[in-house]
Amino acid sequence: MSILRTSRQVDWASNDYVNLTAGAAVYSTAVNITVGAFVGSVSIRVDNQGTPGTNDIVTVKVLYSNGDIVGNPDASSSYETPKHANTVAVLNTHTEDPAERNIPISVGHEAFKIYVEANASATNTLRVYAQYTEQISS
Repeated sequence: MSILRTSRQVDWASNDYVNLTAGAAVYSTAVNITVGAFVGSVSIRVDNQGTPGTNDIVTVKVLYSNGDIVGNPDASSSYETPKHANTVAVLNTHTEDPAERNIPISVGHEAFKIYVEANASATNTLRVYAQYTEQISS
C-alpha cells in the first residue's frame, strides 16, 4: 500500500482567486473529495490589495455536502448553509498581511465549498486564494 499526496487549486467561478470588498460574500466552486482520502486540508490566503485597515477581515466557512439529502434523483447536491455552517477561520490582514491559515477538512463527505465573507466595514479589496490538499491510500 502506498500513500499519495495531491493538491489542487480551489476555483472561484473559474478563477484561482476572488476579490472581496466591504460586506461581499462568495462561494467557491464545489471541490470533490476523492474516495480513499484519509486526510484533507485547505490552505487559505488573504492578501490585502491596499494599506491594511482595522476592519480588513475575512471570515471563512466550509460548507459540506453528502449529495442529494432530499432523495430526489434529479436534484443536485445539497450543501450546508452559511448561517448554519461552522466558522473555521477569521483572517485579519490588519495584524498580518498576507494572512494565511491551514484548515482541516472532514474527508467523510462527498464534497465541499469554501464560503468567504468580508467585514462590512472593510476598507480595501481583499484577494482570497485557496488550495485543497489530500492524502489518499492506494
